[in-house]
Amino acid sequence: MREQVKFWRDPRFGNLDLLHAHYVTHTFSRHAHETYAIGVILDGAEAFHYRGETHVAPAGSIVAIHPGELHTGHAAAADGWTYRMLYPD
Repeated sequence: MREQVKFWRDPRFGNLDLLHAHYVTHTFSRHAHETYAIGVILDGAEAFHYRGETHVAPAGSIVAIHPGELHTGHAAAADGWTYRMLYPD
C-alpha cells in the first residue's frame, strides 16, 4: 500500500481536526502540537520518541500526546502503520 493522508475538520464537533493516514517511509521529526493529539493505531506499528523514551505502538494501541510536548514518529513495521488522529482544542 502506498502512503496516503486525509486531513479534515468536522463542523459537527466544533471544527475538530481529524487525520486518517498510512505511512511507510515518512518520518516525523521532533515537533509539538498546540492541542492534544490522540490516535488509534489501526494496522502495523508506529515508533515514536516522547518524554525521553522510545515507544512502539502496535495495532490496537491508543496514543495520547499532551499539547506542547515534543515527539517524533516513524514506522516500526516493514509495511508501515495506519492510524486515525484527532486534535481536540
